[in-house]
Amino acid sequence: MDLKFARTDIDTKPKKADLEKIEASVEKEGSVIFYFDRENSHKDLLELQDYFE
Repeated sequence: MDLKFARTDIDTKPKKADLEKIEASVEKEGSVIFYFDRENSHKDLLELQDYFE
């Protein structure tokens, strides 16, 4: 599952990350806050939430 991070500038395209990269970042930092782009489907965001619960 590829998710898009929130844009830092209006003109740029959102950066993509897969679930493995997100999980690695969480394991490394312990507690991380991610901001996701509105282009992500609601279904994908719910799957991400279920994965980490």
